[in-house]
Amino acid sequence: MKLLKKITSILSAIFLIALFVLVVSMQLYPEDTSRFIGYRFYTVLTNSMEPVIPTYSLVFSKMIDEDDPIPPDTIVTFQANRFGEDILLTHYFRETQIGNDGNLYYRTQGATAPDYDNYETSRSDIIGTYVFHIPYLGKVFLFLKSKFGFIMYAELFVIWLVNQTIKTRWDEKAQEKRIKKKRPFAITELSMEEHEGCLMLTGYLENRMKKSAKYVVAKLTFFDSEKNIVKEDKWYLVGREPLKQNEKVPFTYTITEPEDVKDFEIHIIKYKH
Repeated sequence: MKLLKKITSILSAIFLIALFVLVVSMQLYPEDTSRFIGYRFYTVLTNSMEPVIPTYSLVFSKMIDEDDPIPPDTIVTFQANRFGEDILLTHYFRETQIGNDGNLYYRTQGATAPDYDNYETSRSDIIGTYVFHIPYLGKVFLFLKSKFGFIMYAELFVIWLVNQTIKTRWDEKAQEKRIKKKRPFAITELSMEEHEGCLMLTGYLENRMKKSAKYVVAKLTFFDSEKNIVKEDKWYLVGREPLKQNEKVPFTYTITEPEDVKDFEIHIIKYKH
């Protein structure tokens, strides 16, 4: 679960960064970015293509080469000059015509317009062919491209940075708690075997603390087959010689009257540094 959350967090961060880079690139270098990804998207600001493409839709167009054929009645995205301003439009391409100047022009038309557009659209003006649109998402795209959108990106980045700082600190505290809860000693390779009429309890004690330890005392409890206590004792697993960090030493405890002993428990009860 923790791994899944971490992967989700990383993927979300990558997506947001990629979206930010894409929006900034489309704002600063629209031509280069479009050629790189092979598509261009922009917001429809007029109702000339309604109801086919509603106003404020986000339109996705596939970039095409200048020698690619365009069948009539294809929806295309093209550059046009309207009132002295260069804009992008997405209209139907209807047919080609030879103009009075002898040049070939591509005649375009809005979805419900009775006549062709007045633009003298040449083949080089056509950027791509319409692929699909997402209604009203263009408003969001316009906001992201605006100065307020960039302010929002900055705020989100600051929030993300603060969140990561807090999360890192929480993780450090959680790690500290786990270290504190971690048992200072490990008792391993425990075995209880019969030897010359006695029972020999043997094992290894490992110091998991950063400090050395000495006078490590364990409480030993022995049970019969019905889990009744047969015997209790305290035993020094380590004496005055310090047990260093990660050092492991063997210990042995002998039970001289083992008749009823079937099981045991061992717990560290005290030690000194």
